[in-house]
Amino acid sequence: MIKPYILRAYVYLVKVGRMDIETLPQEEYREPVAQYLIDEEMKNQA
Repeated sequence: MIKPYILRAYVYLVKVGRMDIETLPQEEYREPVAQYLIDEEMKNQA
């Protein structure tokens, strides 16, 4: 089960360059983190 606070932590770590999406320790978080970053980018462009 994906926990929102872990998702946000991973998003932060990917944003600051401490982790890559491909190397996240928990595989089930890779897709949601990528989707979150894509959604955020779309909001910034709107």
